[in-house]
Amino acid sequence: GQRLFAPPVCPPFAIADPTPGSNQRGFASKFLEGYTCINLVSTTDAKKIQHSDSAKLAQIVVFHFWLVAFDAEILIHENGKDVFSIDHGFFLEWNKHETLQKEVYRELLTVIGEEDIEIALHQLESLEEAKVREIFADIPEEWIPGINKRNLTFLADKFLQRRLEVRAEIEQMREK
Repeated sequence: GQRLFAPPVCPPFAIADPTPGSNQRGFASKFLEGYTCINLVSTTDAKKIQHSDSAKLAQIVVFHFWLVAFDAEILIHENGKDVFSIDHGFFLEWNKHETLQKEVYRELLTVIGEEDIEIALHQLESLEEAKVREIFADIPEEWIPGINKRNLTFLADKFLQRRLEVRAEIEQMREK
């Protein structure tokens, strides 16, 4: 797959086919040796990853705000520092403003440095429109059942517009 961010929010080694004999399609990265999958649905879950690398957390938080993450999953290495986001296709189906679990991200924002957030926001705001459109055009149908090219174009338009809103949302959340 193609990457929007450098370094990626999910590194290439973490993208894997389902484990043989598993019926969990697309979630094989959950079985990476040395990693634990954390479902980010509460502030308690956020506390499990808050000691991870601040720059990586900033990148993940900005990415999740952009895609309006719902039921986000994070893999954290047993070293407690290496962390990345998985299962992004699910966000594309549920990208409604009210589904973003703001209390989880508010908790994470308290431990992320201002400079790290700024760098991650700049990365998002600097994404080339053509690259975003190319990546959205290549989203596999199994990520969003029943999607067609026209809908993918609409989705790309929506997220290109949305990237302009993320900074204000994060700034507002950090002020509270």
